[in-house]
Amino acid sequence: LIKMWILFRHTSRRNFIKDVHKAIGYIAPFDEEETKVILSRINQSKSPEDLNQFLSKPRSVLLFEEMNQMGQIQKIESLLDLKKFDTKIIENMSKKILKSFSSTIHKNESKENKKFAHTSKSIKDASVYKKFIYPLFNEASAGSSFVTFRVYPDSVAFVHFDRIQRKVLDIKSIPLKLNILEKKFQFEIHEVHDQMKSIVNEIPKTSFFIQEKSAPITSKNSSIPFRVALHTLNTIFMTLLYEIHFYSSPNNEYFSMVHKHDFVYNVKPSLVNNLFNLKIGSERISGSSKIQYHLRDNPSSPFYLDIDDGLWHNRFEQKSSMQQEKISQIILLTSAFDYVHKFSH
Repeated sequence: LIKMWILFRHTSRRNFIKDVHKAIGYIAPFDEEETKVILSRINQSKSPEDLNQFLSKPRSVLLFEEMNQMGQIQKIESLLDLKKFDTKIIENMSKKILKSFSSTIHKNESKENKKFAHTSKSIKDASVYKKFIYPLFNEASAGSSFVTFRVYPDSVAFVHFDRIQRKVLDIKSIPLKLNILEKKFQFEIHEVHDQMKSIVNEIPKTSFFIQEKSAPITSKNSSIPFRVALHTLNTIFMTLLYEIHFYSSPNNEYFSMVHKHDFVYNVKPSLVNNLFNLKIGSERISGSSKIQYHLRDNPSSPFYLDIDDGLWHNRFEQKSSMQQEKISQIILLTSAFDYVHKFSH
């Protein structure tokens, strides 16, 4: 009788067709970072009431029962297996969660800044963080400016930074017409190449480049095709970066076979996480909450950067919360890299 009751409760919650998202080819339109936020919020729920602000009461009860019986939700798309859940319901719920997450971050901004505020006295000697950057930074051939960049599923964002003045010269997020988050995305290599080439041509000439190292792809990763596609986009971008900004300028003062290895520096995520306290458990929290205090309003902060008010307003404040978060990540990376090599002993 107990087994029959469990089976009844299971089928009363679920559709008879398993893996509905595979049958209809549905992929939730959220990138990896957004997906982590959504799943984390759902799985942290302690009662149906915790889900009520995102779902109707019947659906909240249904989802909570599912987690009680089957464990944590591993994929957003798997919610289609539940009765009363369709793509519209799932996406509306997810957007509400993301909006709530962004709102919570900004409300706690002042509290977080006071709690985690850094001063040059409280931070360890910056030289201990050099191990997070490779190859070993070559100050002699570094030049006066660098560009920090990151390839996202729907855009490429970069920051151009003057090392001498410690001033941000430009901030830009360039949208990708070919978005790998789209359901019907097809990897047409010539189209991707042309679009990436156009974006690389928009990046200003500089002495060297900075990027945060991507996490390796393993068999344990979810959404492996998505990760492979994103790594492929980054590889194409990097190849064109060398072609257009390095090999095509053999007469510039930085061209040498030695400097080729110092042209792009890879930074481990641990550097930004440690300096700005962005890690909670295994997840990275919002970086936008740290920007205003550390980099904008506090000239005494060792992380302070000079950013023109007009540039800040046009390239950051007028963007959506998710775009701000993406830009924040590379601004923090810019500040972290500058900090390590300015204050190292």
